[in-house]
Amino acid sequence: MGVAECKLSMANLEKLRAIIMDKALKYSLDPAVVAGVLVRETWAGAMPAFKHRAVDLKKAVAGFEFCAGVGDYRRGRYNGYGIAQMDIGSYAKWIETHNYCDPRQAIEMECQILADNRRSVRAVMPHVTDSELYKTACAGYNAGIARCRNRALQGRDPDGVTTGRNYGADVLVNADWLHREMGFVVTEALGNTGAQQKEGEKDEG
Repeated sequence: MGVAECKLSMANLEKLRAIIMDKALKYSLDPAVVAGVLVRETWAGAMPAFKHRAVDLKKAVAGFEFCAGVGDYRRGRYNGYGIAQMDIGSYAKWIETHNYCDPRQAIEMECQILADNRRSVRAVMPHVTDSELYKTACAGYNAGIARCRNRALQGRDPDGVTTGRNYGADVLVNADWLHREMGFVVTEALGNTGAQQKEGEKDEG
């Protein structure tokens, strides 16, 4: 994972740029991290294993058909839905609405989860660095925030329970490249890191 996948994702990320920037601003997230998750999950819809079924394409937003698909096929079913790969085990009711076919809804849900994860980590690790905060929040996106947060509290790598044992670190590698090469940078409204919300402040939903 990394630079090659980012390059394969570029065309779709460019189409999604305005949505990513808008949702990142809403949740005070680094837009490159938001985009980096999309790269890791589905190459922003370009991954060959990301299947565009007829039932999904019927619900697709015009011009964003590449966002309407499913992946993570295991045990006779698809487990991940949409470009941000919402897990059927955790978000079944939301998936039933087919909101995952709409990039605005899918990226909104991704940002909600990342913001909740970030807040959860900061609550118990108030002095964590921005890099470790985002790494743990992203690891939790993949493997569950409780497990990843607890590992971080114990001084263990939160990625140790993620897919490939590198999910959070890989997203940050993606984010660094996307900062430099595609200009996914934090706006002035977010400050220097995009993670400077005051302690205890609730993200708007």
